[in-house]
Amino acid sequence: MIDFFQSYFSALASTPLDEITEHTHRGALEDLINQIANTNQNNVTIIHEPTNQQWLGRPDFLVKSKASQSILGYIENKKIGENLIDITKTDQIIKYRKLCENIL
Repeated sequence: MIDFFQSYFSALASTPLDEITEHTHRGALEDLINQIANTNQNNVTIIHEPTNQQWLGRPDFLVKSKASQSILGYIENKKIGENLIDITKTDQIIKYRKLCENIL
């Protein structure tokens, strides 16, 4: 699993910080979380940009149980350097919490 993170960190390091946007390394993040989900026979499915969740929006990734198809949580990607404390107080994240309390 260490190799998964090394690949991810290499991808992050490939772009100067002042050129990074929220979307720059989303593919690398998707690769990382799918690799983790597929190790040790984890019973989860990762869906990138799931369909709009009613009026609450569309988090970047949906994590579901393969067995029950229940929602385990959501992953919301943000730009490197963003203040995550402030982000947790935004309308966007407040709406997402109505979908599920498990937000990464």
